[in-house]
Amino acid sequence: MKIHPLVLALALLGCQKAPVAPSTPSPTPFQYAYKYKDIAPENVDNAIKFHQKRLKDARQHPAFQIELAQAYLAKAQMSSDVSYFDEAEKLANSALKKQPENKAGLLIKASLCEATHDFQGAIKILQAMEKKDPGDLGTRALLANSLMEVGRTPEALEMSRDLFRQLPTVGSALQVSRAYIAAGDDEKARKILEVAIGQEQPMENKISARLRSLIGEIDVRHGRLEEAEQFFRASLEATPDNAQTFEDLARLKIRQGQPQEAEKLYMAAFAKTQHPLLLREVAQIKQAQGKTEEAKSMLQQAQTLLRPEVQKGRYGHARDLARVELDLGHPEEALKLLEQEEKQRQDWRLYELKAIALDALKRPAEALTALKTALGSGIQEPSLYQRAALWEPSGPWAEKLKKIDPSYTQSYLEK
Repeated sequence: MKIHPLVLALALLGCQKAPVAPSTPSPTPFQYAYKYKDIAPENVDNAIKFHQKRLKDARQHPAFQIELAQAYLAKAQMSSDVSYFDEAEKLANSALKKQPENKAGLLIKASLCEATHDFQGAIKILQAMEKKDPGDLGTRALLANSLMEVGRTPEALEMSRDLFRQLPTVGSALQVSRAYIAAGDDEKARKILEVAIGQEQPMENKISARLRSLIGEIDVRHGRLEEAEQFFRASLEATPDNAQTFEDLARLKIRQGQPQEAEKLYMAAFAKTQHPLLLREVAQIKQAQGKTEEAKSMLQQAQTLLRPEVQKGRYGHARDLARVELDLGHPEEALKLLEQEEKQRQDWRLYELKAIALDALKRPAEALTALKTALGSGIQEPSLYQRAALWEPSGPWAEKLKKIDPSYTQSYLEK
């Protein structure tokens, strides 16, 4: 019996006794270059036009409404243009009025809940779907993702592993790798991702790019900066206009001491997405260069753009605005926003920001508690361990940081 390479990778990893040390040299990243650059990816805009025409000809048939909604959802995820989420929602709602049990329509609703950071809403929809059809793998994949976002990592990992065994695709490899990362097993995730790259197919550019950028993110966390850059560059070979990878590269350039390059990358990402938090990242660079007034102006611009979105309760911008408020010296306002977001999302990043806000408010015991909640997720994020080492010198944090990234220092911490 032939065993699928991805399943074999997971089985072999389960037999390992110890993770690879951070100092272990990575394989030559060039071997992970994207090999389908000459094949054009599927054109989402053409798909939208096709489904729009077919829906019009079919007089708003619910099945065709769902297909167009799926195309709008793909466009929103690709472009970061939230107006496509709104269009997808209108069509999904219309279709579900006619066919309340339409599985594809319900999955779109759950995906839209995720987009607005209503992860509890997504979980409610998906658990009801799973109860009716326990074997549906699409439902379980989306449910595992929502569980990760609300801090239920062990459940998400178990579900993702089971999904991967049943359906060993590149997509499920990506899902289980993300779950391993959230649980703190970067090396196991990295190996699965490497095998998955060897199994990728043409015209799946978004997944191919994400496989590489995830490896790049892992390498950055472990101080392997040169390797990380090669993976990010390879990711851009798959999706040259990927704003998220521009952001990844920009953060890497900060670590490499190249702030001007980082600024160019952040602004390139902003030109594509108009995401206000990118202005905050550039403001940080300006502040470090002593350009205080420019930095403050950019932060205020980000604040102005984010506030209306938060008031609408859309697309999870409360945490983004909290980050900006912290930079502007408004920790009380930041804490209120984070507590608002905490009702929907309980990931490590939220608790790290909550710890920063509480520390700024001179509430050190509560700050340390929030930080330990973030550490409890298991993710190997050096900023968490560096901050914990400063706040609780008697703890094991400094030694753990050395094992993750011995090159990481206090200078890299966000204030």
